[in-house]
Amino acid sequence: MCHRILLLLLPLVLVGCDALEEAPRQPLIVEAFFVPGEPLPMIRVARAAGLASGAPAAVADADAVDVTFEGRIISYAWNGEGYVASAGDTVRAGGMYRVSVRAGGDVATATARVPPRLRLTDLRVIPSDTTVRVVLLDTLRFDTTATGAREALVYPVLVDAEWKRASGDTSSWIRVSVLPSRVIGSRIASFFFPNEVVARERSFESGTPAAGELAVWSGGYAVPMDSVTGGRPAHRVKVSVVRGEEAYARFVGSSDAPERREPVGNVTGGRGLVVGLSLDSVVVSLPASVPNAAPPP
Repeated sequence: MCHRILLLLLPLVLVGCDALEEAPRQPLIVEAFFVPGEPLPMIRVARAAGLASGAPAAVADADAVDVTFEGRIISYAWNGEGYVASAGDTVRAGGMYRVSVRAGGDVATATARVPPRLRLTDLRVIPSDTTVRVVLLDTLRFDTTATGAREALVYPVLVDAEWKRASGDTSSWIRVSVLPSRVIGSRIASFFFPNEVVARERSFESGTPAAGELAVWSGGYAVPMDSVTGGRPAHRVKVSVVRGEEAYARFVGSSDAPERREPVGNVTGGRGLVVGLSLDSVVVSLPASVPNAAPPP
C-alpha cells in the first residue's frame, strides 16, 4: 500500500518541478543599420538571454521580417546569419524605414531615419615630440587614500577633424571617436585627452563665417613613451565621424552606464537598435620619434 501511494505522488512532484523551472519567454532583439547609398541592411533577430544564460540566441524561424518604405513592403528571408532583403534597393538619404519582426507570437517594430551622407573634408593629426608627465588613475575612490595612482610620461597628439554640416538638418547627432593602436591604459586620462564626443551636429559650428557650413571637432589622445628609445612609439590612429539620429546618441550614451544591464534602444515590443547612420573614417600612421626635449619636472 505504501509503495502504491509513493508511485501516485511521484508524477505530481515531477510536474511541480517542471512548472517551477519553466522560464519565461525572452523578448526579441532586433538590430539594423541603414546607411545612405548602401544596399538595404541585414536585419539580425535574436532572443535576449536570461540572467543565468549566455549570449542571445539567433532567431532563424521568424514568421515575418519586413521593411516598409514609402508604402511598399519589402520582405526579408533568413540566409544563415540574419535576414536579407528580397529586393535590391539602395538606402535613400532622408528616408524613413520601418522594420517589423513577427516571431513566436511576439511583434517588434522600429523606425529608422536615414541622415544625409557625411564625408570628412579635412583631418589634421599633430603629434608632439615633447613628453608630458601625468598621473594615471584607473578609478576614483573616496573611501581610501590608496588610490593606486602612478606617474607616466606620455606624448600628446592633437586631432582636428572637419566635415560639411548637413544643410537644413537640425536633428542629427554626431559621434567623433579617436582610436589609437597604442594606449596608456587609464580611463581617467580621457578627461584630459578627450578622444570621443557625442553631441548634436549644430554644436560643431566652425565659429568663422568664412568657413560656411563646416563643422569642426578638436580633441586628442596620448601615447606612452617608448620604454627603449624614450621617444614617441610608431602607431596608428583611426578617426571616425558618425552622423545619426537621436536614438543612436541615446544608445551610445547609455552603453557604458554602470547602472544599466543594456543600452537604451528604440525597438517597440522588444530590444535592440534600428537606426540610420552615415559615417566616414580615416586611419593615419605616425612614425616613431626620438625625444628632443627633456620631460618636465
